[in-house]
Amino acid sequence: MGKLIYMELNLNDMEETTLNKKEFIKELSRRSGINEYSIYELYHLSYELIVEHLTCQENVELPKLGIFTLQVRNAKNLLCGKEKLEEKTCIYLSFQINAQLKNRIKNKSYFSHF
Repeated sequence: MGKLIYMELNLNDMEETTLNKKEFIKELSRRSGINEYSIYELYHLSYELIVEHLTCQENVELPKLGIFTLQVRNAKNLLCGKEKLEEKTCIYLSFQINAQLKNRIKNKSYFSHF
């Protein structure tokens, strides 16, 4: 009979890392075979397209990722925090993550004990 190997990941021992833009573009280039400059241009065109649609008050849905939306709310009085200022509004950007992506992340073994 084979030997069962059990591995437990300890999040305290894991190094906290962030995938920044440069590393993201490098990895996309490596996986796709497209040069880094082209990936960089597509990245910035995507960003500009998202901003353009949001400024026209349109939602932006990225399949398998989620939806960007703008929400307009009345501004709060920062001194007391309770009363709302009727004449001033604030615009907030929100992102609703796709349910499939959320489930895929939740089902990873190192998140299962939370």
